[in-house]
Amino acid sequence: METKGNKKLITGIIAVIAVVFTGAGVSAESGLGTFRDTDGLWARFRVEDVCTPEAWQKNPEKCVEFYNMRRQETLTAEPNLAHKAIAHLEKVF
Repeated sequence: METKGNKKLITGIIAVIAVVFTGAGVSAESGLGTFRDTDGLWARFRVEDVCTPEAWQKNPEKCVEFYNMRRQETLTAEPNLAHKAIAHLEKVF
């Protein structure tokens, strides 16, 4: 590293960045419900009733119940190949 004025210049370093964009669908293969599928979460719950500040003000117990249900589902799920690939990328980068 060399200094030029008040700026430090980094030489000889190549930075590689990996970014993964995904959504709820990546966990469907693990048995977790998606949000927008025909049998998804929003087919069974109204987003306005469980996932908004207004829903929390109106019925916090219902919101907590919804998220507790989601947490419970994750306890029985196993990582799928996509999850494992993302975890591998995290180690590599």
